[in-house]
Amino acid sequence: MKKSLSILLFLIIAVFVTASVASALAYKVTQITNNSYEDEYHQINDNGYVVWVGYDGSEREIFLYDGTITTQLTNNNNNDIFPQINNNGYVVWHGKGNLDPDDLTTDDEIFLYDGTSTTQLTNNSYRDASPQINDNGYVVWRGWGNLDPDDPTTDTEIFLYDGTTITQLTNNSYDDYVPQINDSGYLVWYGHGNLDPDDPTTDTEIFLYDGSTTTQITNNSNPDYGPQINNNGYVVWYGYEGGSDSEIFLYDGSTTTQITNNSNPDYGPQINGSGYVTWTGWDGSGKSQEIFLYDGTTLIQLTNDANIDRYLQINNNGYVVWHGKPRYSDSDWDIFLAVPVFPCELVDLVPDTIPTQIPRGGSLGFQITVTNNTDLTSTVGLATVAISNPPLPSKRCPSKGWLISGENPKKPLKLRNMYPHESRSGHVTHPVPVTAPLGFYTYHGYAGWRGNYEVCSFVFEVIP
Repeated sequence: MKKSLSILLFLIIAVFVTASVASALAYKVTQITNNSYEDEYHQINDNGYVVWVGYDGSEREIFLYDGTITTQLTNNNNNDIFPQINNNGYVVWHGKGNLDPDDLTTDDEIFLYDGTSTTQLTNNSYRDASPQINDNGYVVWRGWGNLDPDDPTTDTEIFLYDGTTITQLTNNSYDDYVPQINDSGYLVWYGHGNLDPDDPTTDTEIFLYDGSTTTQITNNSNPDYGPQINNNGYVVWYGYEGGSDSEIFLYDGSTTTQITNNSNPDYGPQINGSGYVTWTGWDGSGKSQEIFLYDGTTLIQLTNDANIDRYLQINNNGYVVWHGKPRYSDSDWDIFLAVPVFPCELVDLVPDTIPTQIPRGGSLGFQITVTNNTDLTSTVGLATVAISNPPLPSKRCPSKGWLISGENPKKPLKLRNMYPHESRSGHVTHPVPVTAPLGFYTYHGYAGWRGNYEVCSFVFEVIP
């Protein structure tokens, strides 16, 4: 006797709920630059805004992508590099020269763009580089000198700007590199030396400053590089365990865990507020570098191609950005963006545009693919409904609609006789109210029967 399984599928959009990221099994990759010059030194914020450096053949300039439009922030005869962006859209970078056209010095200085105008934060006789900015507008960087004019040492030290005052955080005899800052004002960096003056080793170690005290996180005989810190105080870096093989390490405030353990170099880790860690690793063949993501449980390989993919960044929504180009190619570096699309066992949701930004009064559209992952022939009923939280007065928003129009549009269309492991697709659109509050939301899809549901999601933004 042939068995049949009936499954009723509901897709519910929870509008006006803070966006959250679930464990994703797949990402959609979009190339956001395609030109004849180099694009590199990219960063992304939680709004999906991306900044990078573009080289036009004569000098490097700063560019900003807001999900739709690319804007050139600098246009001068100086090289501007290493831009960073916070969630308020403030951008910092370092560049050769000064805003004052009468100042002819050409050492690197720190610049801040606040969404409207650009301010020069430093003006001295030594190089300042590698700035970072948090959501409070605090900026850190490293400089080849000291605030004390009587101190002649020229090793690199760490500096902090709190919106008003510049403070020198380190003053030692060795170089300190590439500081990072979180929204609590905690800083991490790496330096050639130790806090213990009796320890003569000079391999690079990781340091953490909590606003009052500096702690040395690592103390070993192997070089440790590239620390990053999230708002929970978790720190990631890569270190060499002998030979040329580097691995990824995670410090959670008390314990250090080694995330990778293989024979291929892993480097350049990044961490977001959810504890997701991304990095670049060789694929084992020695021919390509790929992007990897660890969500606390699962290791996901985001790229699998013949390109050199590296210098990645991840935001708190799980968006990952990097640059890549084919190995042994004369082509330029381009910028790529990966966004989680949350495939599920029964249904996959893929928005029409990524990043997904919908203006008030516009339409939210996505492609849905339903798969019968059982060994039985199944009938699947499909319906969509949108609700607001908190509810809008006297109505749902938007009203319910069907995935595919059947002979009776008042009832959900049934996908009858889906064979084992068969997939079928359709397209869904929902109107976004003209009164919808601006901001980020999560579209939740629930698939299942009698209270046993599987959840699929994607993030979208309502814009003016």
